[in-house]
Amino acid sequence: YPGIRPRNVTVPLAVRTALIDAANPSLKLWILFCSDLALRSGTAALLAPQNYDQSTGQITCVTKKQAKLSMPATQQIRAILVGCDHATVEPFVRQLSRQSTSRRDTPRSNSNAWTAGNLREQFRRLCKTQGHTKRIIPHDLRRTAAVGMLNLTHDVRAVQHLLGHQS
Repeated sequence: YPGIRPRNVTVPLAVRTALIDAANPSLKLWILFCSDLALRSGTAALLAPQNYDQSTGQITCVTKKQAKLSMPATQQIRAILVGCDHATVEPFVRQLSRQSTSRRDTPRSNSNAWTAGNLREQFRRLCKTQGHTKRIIPHDLRRTAAVGMLNLTHDVRAVQHLLGHQS
């Protein structure tokens, strides 16, 4: 797209931490999936027990280009997943949404609170209530993880693998 500059926003650690601390349990897990594992928001919303190996702590998913991606869950993610039912196929974020009590930061109809669109809307409202005037979108969390890995490893191929990109 000639003339169109790509978005290059990253989320500072303090902002990310404040958002996670203020989020309801389902939104918190979704933010962690997007920021710690660099997952797309739709993929993060659909992660379920069949994607998580409790013995190894590995999360496996399929990327947009249908490649299989496996990565270790962070301590923060593992701590939340302990409270989920691993005997079901219900996505983790949906389980946590169902477990949550009625809160003003979740949609009125809790049955759809876990969809990627509703999670993005909850994220937008959370950013607004936290006073962030600069627009932050969930994909910025993914980009932040990618930039962080590039700064640590200086290896574009490692970042490519993390993001599930083929080229």
